[in-house]
Amino acid sequence: MGIFPERRFTVVDGGWLKPRLDDPDLILIDMSFDPTQYQRFHIPGAVHIPHKYLTSTRRDGVSVRAGDRQLKQILGYLGITPESQIVIYDDMGGLEAGRLFWELERIGHENLALLDGGLVKWILDGKRVVARESEPRSKAYPGARNALSTSRGPGGGPGRSRCASTRGSC
Repeated sequence: MGIFPERRFTVVDGGWLKPRLDDPDLILIDMSFDPTQYQRFHIPGAVHIPHKYLTSTRRDGVSVRAGDRQLKQILGYLGITPESQIVIYDDMGGLEAGRLFWELERIGHENLALLDGGLVKWILDGKRVVARESEPRSKAYPGARNALSTSRGPGGGPGRSRCASTRGSC
């Protein structure tokens, strides 16, 4: 039934998230804009997905969304399956987190939530942050080929994140 039984898409607050940080069914994704932000501190258990992994650049220089196959490879690398419960946050008022939320919704991932206020509100509420990177547990995400296996994440860069953020109220 999942840990979001009452609704398909939602916004959760830090009070809801904190007691669930050790839940093995929860994947917390940090979409902080600057990759060094995740390295300095993040919510415990979060893995990071750099925004650049969600886009590609055409020959004419226009940035467009990455293909579904690439997105599913990243999800599999992070241990995410279609059944995974995902909470996303960022440090930019929800801009980056919202982008990943949209991408996941677009491919049909149903168990999604944004963290109300993101990393900033989490810290302002006095909740604990850590610098130690979370190790993803790779799994197969249907539709992905050539699963990523680099220890530094998809594309060889820092790639550990399990959280996302947003601004506003629940």
